[in-house]
Amino acid sequence: MVDLRGADAVVAATAGVDALHRVQPSGTGDEPVADHARLGAMSTGMRDGFVPEQPATPPRPRPPRSPPGRRTTSRGTLALTSTCTSSVTGVRIGELGRRVGVSTRTLRHYESLGLLPARRDTHGYRDYDDADERAVVEIRSLVALGFALEETRPFVECLRAGNAVGGGCPDSIAVYRAKLAEVDAWLARLHGVRTELQDQLHAALLARAPAPRCDLDPPEEP
Repeated sequence: MVDLRGADAVVAATAGVDALHRVQPSGTGDEPVADHARLGAMSTGMRDGFVPEQPATPPRPRPPRSPPGRRTTSRGTLALTSTCTSSVTGVRIGELGRRVGVSTRTLRHYESLGLLPARRDTHGYRDYDDADERAVVEIRSLVALGFALEETRPFVECLRAGNAVGGGCPDSIAVYRAKLAEVDAWLARLHGVRTELQDQLHAALLARAPAPRCDLDPPEEP
């Protein structure tokens, strides 16, 4: 049997080239000779059973990838904002201790003083969240300044009330002022101690030095 699919393709290609010849303007003298030669070669080759390979369509360029947090549109680049806020929940005591840099024993002590809540999950484990983490960070920063644990309570309660900082509430401000007065008293006492130490050092140096000798005194006889 004779495969007619190849013959049909040759006939279709030849008809396309003949139509292209009819569309080209003739007698103007403007069309390049090379174009006529190339069309003639294409026509001859198609009649001989050769179908020229069509040029591949170039791929369409992809739009540039948008940077993280932005979207590129036809009108420009838009910044994407999110209204979602992440929160830390279901944190156990060991994880909280690693986050804030304290031992689990210290966290249990804070719980015994009422500075941390004594929440438990369904399995009986201590359960903390981001508010508890902020409270521990506040406690540690105040203790580093010389505050007693009981003096940190107003700051923790201020945070629990939803304030951004623990020192903005009236009770916290009162503790600040009392602590400043206490520090001023320490400084005054330390200044007095320093003055006393300086006087005692001066007296000790005078007692250690030999008595001055006058050169006009006659030498002692043996």
